[in-house]
Amino acid sequence: MIAALDAEQAKSSDILIYPNMDSIPLLAKDPVLLKKGVDIGEAATDRKMSAITQSLAAARDDSQADRSSASAGSSQIAFS
Repeated sequence: MIAALDAEQAKSSDILIYPNMDSIPLLAKDPVLLKKGVDIGEAATDRKMSAITQSLAAARDDSQADRSSASAGSSQIAFS
């Protein structure tokens, strides 16, 4: 069930982070297991940090280019 939901979300994702949570029960309540899960997730994110940074930079560059082309082709209106 969760794998099916993950697969659907993955279709619209730029970057996928797959921490290996096999050792953590889905509905864990034990603080030690929860901390372990957070640590595993942080480590997986750290491994993808370069891709995340590159994706954010590309999105920022695209956004700036869009703003530049939009302002170059439009007239400016002044309100007083």
